[in-house]
Amino acid sequence: MQDLDTGVLDRARTFIAEVPWMYGKTMLGLPHEYVTRWTTRRLGFEGEFEWLVQAIMQHGERRPQGPYRAAEGPWQMHIYLDIDDWTYWATRPDQATARTTLINRERLADGHAASSLHDPSDT
Repeated sequence: MQDLDTGVLDRARTFIAEVPWMYGKTMLGLPHEYVTRWTTRRLGFEGEFEWLVQAIMQHGERRPQGPYRAAEGPWQMHIYLDIDDWTYWATRPDQATARTTLINRERLADGHAASSLHDPSDT
């Protein structure tokens, strides 16, 4: 986990626990979950959504995204923030927070992002 003070970590954990995370089915080679801005808006947490996007950008680290490459060929890079057993990244990390529509997360294993999620509808 990157260096986070207790206040940032506690606030992030509270938001993470309060919102419903959906299983991402569009990228089968990169099992992950996500929450949308619209869901958080409906639940009254849009301000916390924006805050977590900023926390990811401020405290996270730039890493390549799993097995996928951008159309241009180089690894697609995102800013990741590790919290407990998960790594979090926002869509459009190089654009304004107001344009960010998703926060994604993937389980961590042995200090690296791992494809350890499964589709809950398969069980």
